[in-house]
Amino acid sequence: MYGDSCSDYPYFDTIGCPYYGDDLGIDGNTANDACCYCGGGTECSNLEGWIDSGNFSCAWYIGNDSPGCHLYGDMYPDADGITASDACCYCQADVDDADDGKY
Repeated sequence: MYGDSCSDYPYFDTIGCPYYGDDLGIDGNTANDACCYCGGGTECSNLEGWIDSGNFSCAWYIGNDSPGCHLYGDMYPDADGITASDACCYCQADVDDADDGKY
């Protein structure tokens, strides 16, 4: 959606951004090109200020789950329904990305 940053997409699109990911942003790139959540980008950033329903941040998932957060990533959404799988780079990482620091 025009003018939104990558950190806004977890609030109004599903992972991979099938609804709004191809809309042009203010810099001429689409979210699908620029945002990790949408499948693009070269660096990922956690959704700023996100805390799950258990009052844990993305850091907790790094210490308690494997890259991709297959155990807990979809279990404890915040008040807006956003889970760690949507909010945390570590939880969006492919197992192959775990060794190169892209989370």
